Amino acid sequence: MTYKWKNFIKPKDEVLKKILTKEEYEITQQSYTEYPFKGIYWNHKEEGIYVDKISGEPLFSSKDKFDSSCGWPSFSKSIDNSFIKEIDDDSDFMHRIEVRSRFSDSHLGHVFDDGPLPERIRYCINSASIKFIPKDKMVEEGYEDYLNILILYFKIFCYTKNLFRNFFILLLYVYKNKLTTTVIVRINEIVKGIFTYGSLLLI
Repeated sequence: MTYKWKNFIKPKDEVLKKILTKEEYEITQQSYTEYPFKGIYWNHKEEGIYVDKISGEPLFSSKDKFDSSCGWPSFSKSIDNSFIKEIDDDSDFMHRIEVRSRFSDSHLGHVFDDGPLPERIRYCINSASIKFIPKDKMVEEGYEDYLNILILYFKIFCYTKNLFRNFFILLLYVYKNKLTTTVIVRINEIVKGIFTYGSLLLI
């Protein structure tokens, strides 16, 4: 499948000024930063993916979005690291790592090392630099291949939840009843859950 963003040719500056709002142009092309808690996606929780405002290249998934309380959309990882460029930024009398999109070369925001475990990554992104594609529109918009990211996450969540539930039940039986037969049955369920969970990770 040929993705539209891989053949993307960035419009000239005068064209960008027409298709973007003043704020979007200043942020994506001049590396401005939007005010915290003002962007449309800072507290957005709908399921889907976030793509580059100009090229449409997929950047972040809702499954990796978290509340960092910083006032900007925050993500623990990108959909594909090859779509992200990281550049040293020494502006404003500080050192940071700027994040830019690969195909449109738009300023997205910055990446920090104070995110959630285990990677400790926090992509701090301007809402004006991205566009949200809801899950039920992804096929229509040409992002069907990226639906697997959301589906796999849901499967892993369900099976992990069941795995912990079975393990908790096992502990209760061991502690309260000392029933050897029941313990064996529960151990069998847990082993099955582990193999199912492991196979999902290989999909």
